[in-house]
Amino acid sequence: EGAFKTSNVTGVTLPESIEVIEKSTFELAKRLRKINIPSKVKEIKESTFDTCSVLKEISFSEGLEKIGYRAFWQCSNINSLTLPNSLRIIDESGFEGLSGVENLVLPEGLEEIGDFAFAYNKYIETITFPSTLRTIGKYAFMENYKLKELVLVEGIETLDEGAFFYNANLRTVHIPSTLKTIGFDCFSSSDSKFETFVVSDDNPTYSLKDGILYSKDQKTIIFCPTKKVFENGTYVIPEGVEKINDHAFYNNSSLRKVVLPSSLKEIGKAPFYVCNINEIRYEGSMEEFMNINMSIWYYPTGEIIDGNAAYIEIYWFMLNYENGLYVSEVICNDGTINLIDLYN
Repeated sequence: EGAFKTSNVTGVTLPESIEVIEKSTFELAKRLRKINIPSKVKEIKESTFDTCSVLKEISFSEGLEKIGYRAFWQCSNINSLTLPNSLRIIDESGFEGLSGVENLVLPEGLEEIGDFAFAYNKYIETITFPSTLRTIGKYAFMENYKLKELVLVEGIETLDEGAFFYNANLRTVHIPSTLKTIGFDCFSSSDSKFETFVVSDDNPTYSLKDGILYSKDQKTIIFCPTKKVFENGTYVIPEGVEKINDHAFYNNSSLRKVVLPSSLKEIGKAPFYVCNINEIRYEGSMEEFMNINMSIWYYPTGEIIDGNAAYIEIYWFMLNYENGLYVSEVICNDGTINLIDLYN
């Protein structure tokens, strides 16, 4: 453990007899340029090559099953990555900060990609997923700015919270029939070019309506592409919709007016956040509107006040907390509700 940590070694050839490389073995070895992983090594452990910033050449062998937590964290000089088919798990932050790979090909056999596993990768343009993959973790591909099209293959079941968050150039997402779960802020970005979902007709969980991702029964709005254009800036949400998801219309620049259906039962966390909406109508009475379950989002500010973490309360009708923008009222069939007074 930590055997070559902070050392000046530039290259290492490990013999085939090696079975275990302990955690942090080469952590902060900032001159290490090349390494081989022998076939008897089943796991690259926690922080093994953490911050090996000039590491460029890695020879993986078949037999490797797991890449551990922060195993190649901030190895920013790697520009070619050939992973073995024996690999099953890439753990949290395994390749976070990888900067040189343009076309990422993940091997058949891989089943799980952990939280932040490939986050903050500046140059990835394409990702090829294996049919064996089941789960993509939280913020796993966050801030992959060059990714334009995301083809999720058959077999993938779960996209965790923020899996493709802040991928500003992402334009198209393909949803396979096997996908069951899309987490909060999975495709959100404050500077996004996202235009289109393509959803398999055989998917039992999700469907498309008006170019917007809905639940299969079309009772829940999941997410609206950021660059979807609404005619006259207006979207009349269809009768039958019962729930609008958290951040459902996040940063849509076209939306100016929303008409909520009388069937609505739940409004999630800040569904119109960073939008430019100036009018909300409700196709029901004031009394019926007051029975809708309306969420408040407690957003951490990073400040500590009197020893406690500080939070901002963001209401569903708040458009941007930084400059205090609100939609101040909802126009119902029998009158107008002042939202600011309602919550104060």
